Amino acid sequence: MKGFLAYDTIRIGDLVSIDQRFGLSLELSEFEELPFDGVLGLSYPNMSFLGGIPIFDNLKNQGAISEPVFAFYLSKSKPDGSVVMFGGVDKSYYQGTLNWVPLIQARTWRVHMDRISMNSQTIACFSGCEALMDTGASLIQGPRSLVNNTLTLIGATPRGSKDSSGDCYIGIRENPVSESTETWTLGDVFLRQYFSVYDRGNDRIGLAQAV
Repeated sequence: MKGFLAYDTIRIGDLVSIDQRFGLSLELSEFEELPFDGVLGLSYPNMSFLGGIPIFDNLKNQGAISEPVFAFYLSKSKPDGSVVMFGGVDKSYYQGTLNWVPLIQARTWRVHMDRISMNSQTIACFSGCEALMDTGASLIQGPRSLVNNTLTLIGATPRGSKDSSGDCYIGIRENPVSESTETWTLGDVFLRQYFSVYDRGNDRIGLAQAV
């Protein structure tokens, strides 16, 4: 990838971020076959390699949002039905109450997970593990041996299986990045089931059943 840093005024609906720093790419291969042109990073500022301030922090620092939270609703059916919210939540997108989970560290959206079970039997994360909530990941990813064991238990293969309606693909695969501790990435396959709130003010994530 080749490019340079730029500054501009960014508008998201009625929200305006002034002097927002972002990267402009001159050569980039990762997005050639994808329907979008870039990534809107929403991690903590201390994750920035070049000291750039993420757009959420700029909005907060400039007084454009009233609460230090953002939230996602990922549609299960409509291509244009997903929503991202800055500065608050819309309760019409979830049912019940939000269940709050503290972050392991105020750096990434990573939390402690007690176990992974199926039919009341623990099949992974036997002694607790870490889970990264990642809206930028499509699938659930985990350690190879545990993913393979899970696929065996549900009678699936990494490449999917053929049925009368066509190809059916499982949304779990091996994490290509090796971690020192057992870590699972919970991507859109998981997050579509829940309305998720990312609370920077209290370093926690809230989950509730999506409507």
